[in-house]
Amino acid sequence: MCGSSSSDLWVGGVDGTLFHYNGTVWRRDSVRLSYPKDGTFQILGISKSSQGLFLIAGKYDTPTGLFTNYFCKRENELWLVLDSCGVHTPHTEEQWGVIKLWTSPQGKLYSVGLKGIYRFENEHWERILISDWPISNLYGISGENMFAVGYPGRVYHYNGKDWYQYNQFANSESILKAVWTDGKEVFVVGFTQDNSFRTTTVILRGK
Repeated sequence: MCGSSSSDLWVGGVDGTLFHYNGTVWRRDSVRLSYPKDGTFQILGISKSSQGLFLIAGKYDTPTGLFTNYFCKRENELWLVLDSCGVHTPHTEEQWGVIKLWTSPQGKLYSVGLKGIYRFENEHWERILISDWPISNLYGISGENMFAVGYPGRVYHYNGKDWYQYNQFANSESILKAVWTDGKEVFVVGFTQDNSFRTTTVILRGK
């Protein structure tokens, strides 16, 4: 979900599900991309930046095992594909973060993915953090004060120049999924799962 106000909300999900709320009613929208009947198509992230409204989506073709990811922009009431990239398992080649979009309070667009964190600059994606493990979320009060989380147990902070990894969590099996900060303290939420699939919630708080 993303939105600029209570009368401008977007939500997306599996099977290309996409809705917009104008403050009164929800209206169905769509990204005009075809996919095989035995495949899947999912809206992975939506975010509004100073450059417009953007969306990332993923298509999986079951017979071939091919992932195709799309980066789209909303223009003239339509979603236009700006770029696409194919991801073959187990070899991953992403050109932007294919997991989530996030816009800073200053309007800068970021994405997080399987190999790091990316910033959208001059109509191109620039990778600003290289990671050997997936990054699942990013949040901050500015482009000079951001936290990122991933798994297993990855927690990072960016001060505008350098990324710092909190290594005390790196050896854990925690799958960290969400992060929030107000600039004074930070909260991280995730979970662990044992061999019997018993799940335990993990909540971290830092100042």
